[in-house]
Amino acid sequence: MLSCRGRQLLCERECPQCGVGRLRGPQANCPVLPGVFEPAVTFGVESILKDNHIPYEKFGNLGAAVTL
Repeated sequence: MLSCRGRQLLCERECPQCGVGRLRGPQANCPVLPGVFEPAVTFGVESILKDNHIPYEKFGNLGAAVTL
């Protein structure tokens, strides 16, 4: 699996967002975006990452009314 340098997305041939083939192989401490998950799935993905001691960042886009 390769990753796009600009978007930090996992790709196989070319980046699905920018369409550029600026791909590189995996490198130590290189951040990637493994996917965008629905809120219901996020809890399971977080649990897997925590259980395997994999560092991650989570960015949410829920509005204030939904998070209260």
